[in-house]
Amino acid sequence: MIAVAAGAAALVVLAVAVALRERRRASRARADLEQLSFYDGLTGLPNRSVLHQALDELLRDARRTTARVAVISIELRAFSIVNETYGHEIGDELMAAVAQRLRRAQRSGDRLVRYAGPLFVVMCPDVSDGVRAKRRAEEFLAALGTPFQIRDDNIRVAANAGIAVSDRSYASAEALVFDATMALRDAEAEGPGAMALHDHSIGRSLSPSKAEHRLREALDNGEFGLVYMPVVSLPRNEIIGVEALLRWSNPDRGMVNPADFLAALDDTGLIVPVGEWVIAEAARQTVEWTRRFPTIGLTTTVNLSARQLGQADFFDHLTALVDDLGLAPASLCLEITEGSLVGELDPTWLVLRHAKQAGFQLALDDFGTGHSSLESLRHYALDVLKIDRTFVSHLGESPEDEAIVRHIIGLAHALGMSPVAEGVETPAQVSMLTAMGCDAAQGFLFSTPQPADRITALLAEGRLVTPRVIDLAAIESSAASAPGT
Repeated sequence: MIAVAAGAAALVVLAVAVALRERRRASRARADLEQLSFYDGLTGLPNRSVLHQALDELLRDARRTTARVAVISIELRAFSIVNETYGHEIGDELMAAVAQRLRRAQRSGDRLVRYAGPLFVVMCPDVSDGVRAKRRAEEFLAALGTPFQIRDDNIRVAANAGIAVSDRSYASAEALVFDATMALRDAEAEGPGAMALHDHSIGRSLSPSKAEHRLREALDNGEFGLVYMPVVSLPRNEIIGVEALLRWSNPDRGMVNPADFLAALDDTGLIVPVGEWVIAEAARQTVEWTRRFPTIGLTTTVNLSARQLGQADFFDHLTALVDDLGLAPASLCLEITEGSLVGELDPTWLVLRHAKQAGFQLALDDFGTGHSSLESLRHYALDVLKIDRTFVSHLGESPEDEAIVRHIIGLAHALGMSPVAEGVETPAQVSMLTAMGCDAAQGFLFSTPQPADRITALLAEGRLVTPRVIDLAAIESSAASAPGT
């Protein structure tokens, strides 16, 4: 009887031990599941769900007070090149090292998450304005400026930052993160290392009822300026031209994203006087460069809208301008988009035909994204055919885009035009474009848009342009000679 009782007790003890063990296993499984649900396995950082929950709480608190919250989106540029060049193990180690650098750059109260892929988001409570938010973004970007030692390789990354600062109009975390991400895209368009602040008030202030007044005021006050994107000969790796790009520096808000005002300029008709100023300023600068560097034969490209071309006196103003400046018409290239191409009987066609006959060059921008026909290309007798960045950016990744770019280059040459690739960012793209016979290119690999004095300095150096390392200093030579490029 005693033995039976002892056996029963042992079974109870065993059952309790098994139950406790299973409970511990279940607890660990729940903990592991929670870790997977709320934290990134590679970097150990919280994930996007944690960000949204915490940010929603902060926004609710901020709406009851005067506190503000800044969200900074930080994205590594072209990180896929790391995996392609070094392998995914090195890529994972680099991503973890980047996360560690960003973690060390945090201040008390900041919350850093890995949002998706090479995109990190930092939530900064009690950042009261855009100036302070930009300083925080600068600190995070600076933390990534030193090359990373990953095993035997030194790898340099480049990143951009987009910033949004809350006000009481933000009802959700998603809206604030979305605006920071949109600002990030603006920063990416400016080049590696750039940052952009989403200005909620700019979007509201440029409503149709106020846009014309604001933009006319900017024109009258001299707030518009030009920067120039170099166009580089691929065979010679030298600057052969520049593209003039309009910028707006608002005294209260700083640089305004072109996407926020270019459409408004066109809608209000102010693109006509602003466009006249752009052409005149670019032409005067071209005269200066031509006198100082007569052997280069530099061409300056200016973008034209359909509204400008529709002005009856456009051609007369243009020819009077170059005559007064003593500038050869061939030094200016008039760039239009596919949407501006019209039939032969349209007045716009007559303007372009007269400009061509007078010696001005003509360029078609973003070829391949619109609806122009081969017949219209032949009629317009264009000098330059620009290959849209959407095709160039996927060279080496998409056989379809490679085939499109190859055929555009062949088409341009067959029609007596010079093909120019836009949005070039990697040495591998340069290698492929050169092999395809592309004449020239522009993009952040060579230079971001620069003020006139910086272009002057580049021209004075003699060597002109050396391709920049955008993301990965260590892979420039290997990327250029990688199989299939």
